[in-house]
Amino acid sequence: MPTLACTEQQTMAHIIAIDIGTTNCKAVTVNTKGEIYHTCKMGYPIIQETRGQSEQDPDLIFQSVLTMLHEALGASDGREVLAISFSAAMHSVIAVDATGKPLTRSITWADTRSERRANELLQRPDAADIFSHTGTPIHPMSPLSKLIWLREEQPDVFAQTHKFISIKEYVFYKLFGRYVVDYSIASATGLFDAETSQWYAPALAAAGIRADQLSTPMNCTHSETGLLPGIARILPAAQNLPFVLGASDGTLANLGCGAVAPGEAALTIGTSGAVRVISANAPADAHARLFRYILTDKLFVTGGPTNNGGIALQWIAQKVLQLPLQSDEDFERLWQVAATVPPGADKLLFLPYLLGERAPVWDAGAKGVFLGLTTRHQPPHLLRAVMEGILFALQQVLQTVEANTGTVNRIYASGGFTHSAFWLQLLADITGKTIIRTDGADASAIGAAMLAMYARGIIQNPLDVKHLVQHLSTIEPNPATHATYQAYFNIYEGLYPALKQSFTQLNNL
Repeated sequence: MPTLACTEQQTMAHIIAIDIGTTNCKAVTVNTKGEIYHTCKMGYPIIQETRGQSEQDPDLIFQSVLTMLHEALGASDGREVLAISFSAAMHSVIAVDATGKPLTRSITWADTRSERRANELLQRPDAADIFSHTGTPIHPMSPLSKLIWLREEQPDVFAQTHKFISIKEYVFYKLFGRYVVDYSIASATGLFDAETSQWYAPALAAAGIRADQLSTPMNCTHSETGLLPGIARILPAAQNLPFVLGASDGTLANLGCGAVAPGEAALTIGTSGAVRVISANAPADAHARLFRYILTDKLFVTGGPTNNGGIALQWIAQKVLQLPLQSDEDFERLWQVAATVPPGADKLLFLPYLLGERAPVWDAGAKGVFLGLTTRHQPPHLLRAVMEGILFALQQVLQTVEANTGTVNRIYASGGFTHSAFWLQLLADITGKTIIRTDGADASAIGAAMLAMYARGIIQNPLDVKHLVQHLSTIEPNPATHATYQAYFNIYEGLYPALKQSFTQLNNL
């Protein structure tokens, strides 16, 4: 790996990071001091025509990537661009033919049409081995489950498929004409052996595919150069630049917010939520409650995602309480209303599984539940209970992570709700941890830029990024309030096990 001296001229050089998300594509230009120089983004729709469907147009996303690259390169103002690096959402699947033409749309992580196949897969005698080798829980989000669904529901398409790829792989194919996948995205497919860095034969057999129908796995620091002629004419300034494969958005977010040391976790609350830690030797969770994805060839990210973050808050505010949620002022009023109710919402608990749940229960059929509802409860009680339920779910993931990787002392929080002092204090009081608020709106893109710095030799260790991250504030828990919440959390933990069979019965009606 080449080593570059960090001169003043280099600190003025930049890296362009492309983050291919579920709702938009973002370009963030970062200098080698970690300072953001330019950002731009472009949205695209999610197609939901049938129950459980969540698809996107891969060519529309590719055009968004080209547009963002063109804008970011044009905004460089003559400054040296060292590399272009990529972050992308996990778990997408696109079937393409021998010419690279999509036979399907991009099936996103949120598509649940493979739920029955995932449940059947869980009953196989080799299910535990598949998880222990791949580190990806068996769930409808997993490309493994999606491929089984595609094979059974669209056999003609399945038979015509030359390659099964993710959205980032499609972008790189359109740029360079080669099928390559980084270890990080590969490790989130349920098809990749995280220990050997090879496609895992038993998982491929379960999906009914061959290894040559998948892309070539490469280290996350691998780069491609030499754009296809048609693309080079559109992006002439990028013709000779290295395009670093990068990693998945979740793993890169830990780098981008600085949660890289032992005892540190990254916690994100957006539409959904997640808790993640970086480790060099974390084993796969013995109970298949957590994911284990690759960051680099020597580092793993262990954690768990939740389905019900801001989407649950939006539900209670807009659909139940009929409150607007459009402006910052609307959210501020929401926090003020919730603050009128004491911790525990006067003995009202909320299980926030409105969209089923991923970690730690991995049950797409789970439901939302209020427990303890009485005539004395008013709308503010319901609002606070929902907010607490969202964070109880993340606390349960955090405790599962700690059981696998060791005690967490500091949580680096990012996401839209971290702008609320009330929400951050609530998070500190429920978890009992020190909360460090980061400017994490672009954490995945910044993490991709940091990975490119490592790939280019600007930093010698991918974890040597603390000096590149800005921390905005620190929040400490209130011990008495934490003790109150711990009593409620002990009850919360028992809700899903007690109701699991009832959820199944309800779903079967």
